[in-house]
Amino acid sequence: MENILSRPQIRCLLALICCALWGSAFPCIKTGYEWLHITTVGSQILFAGYRFFMAGIVTFAVGCIVEKRIIKIKRGIRAAYYGNWFSADDRRVCVLLHRYE
Repeated sequence: MENILSRPQIRCLLALICCALWGSAFPCIKTGYEWLHITTVGSQILFAGYRFFMAGIVTFAVGCIVEKRIIKIKRGIRAAYYGNWFSADDRRVCVLLHRYE
C-alpha cells in the first residue's frame, strides 16, 4: 500500500475522488430532501442521522474488507467526560482532557 501511495499520480487521483465526493454532498442532501419530501427541521435532523449511520456501516464494512477480518471493539482506558472508550493503540493519537478546576 505504501508503494502505491508514494506515486504522485495515484495521490492526485485519490485527491480528485475525495474532492468529488465531498463536493457532491450538499447537492445530494438537497436532492434527498426533495425526493423524500423533507421540509421540517426535525425531519432534516433525522435524515442526517440516517446518513451518518449509513456512513458508519460503510466505514465498518470497508475496514473489515481492508483488514480481512471482522473488526472488534477493544476496551481500554476510558475518557470519563464523554464516555468514549479508547484502546491502548489510540492513546498515541488521542489527547485526553484534563480537569481544570
